[in-house]
Amino acid sequence: MNLPFLAECLFEEFLGRNYEGMAWRSGGYLALYDAMYSHGNGVAPRLILLMQVGEVEVPEKYARYAALAIEKAVRLASNHKHLTSFESRCEAEDKWPGAVRLKTRDYDLILSFSGATAIVDEAFAVELFGRMPGFGGGNLAQQIKAITGNTLLAA
Repeated sequence: MNLPFLAECLFEEFLGRNYEGMAWRSGGYLALYDAMYSHGNGVAPRLILLMQVGEVEVPEKYARYAALAIEKAVRLASNHKHLTSFESRCEAEDKWPGAVRLKTRDYDLILSFSGATAIVDEAFAVELFGRMPGFGGGNLAQQIKAITGNTLLAA
């Protein structure tokens, strides 16, 4: 699986969909975590991938988008029963939606995106899981939509 290529292609599709609030956005950061990573001290989330997707045209946003993608994923990993960072969001504390969990008996993966509006970040992560060979998000979009009401997710 070539996740970077898949993410870039999907983001280009998202830009073409003209979602509200996307007119001036052209990129962001994607984080992939293994939430079941075991090490000597127990289980903690392990960063597998952090990458820029698209073009982040404002240099001051590089660090912010990367930090937000990481924060969303780590926060979701710490809330084991949550499927989305939407469930622990707090705008006053700069904690936003945009991370989603795909959990089976074999794995517990978290995809997080930051660079668009909160609902687009979340929809991008859900759709990316759905397109990853061997993972196919199953009914993840329906589950997340039931929790968040995200109208960009297919029912």
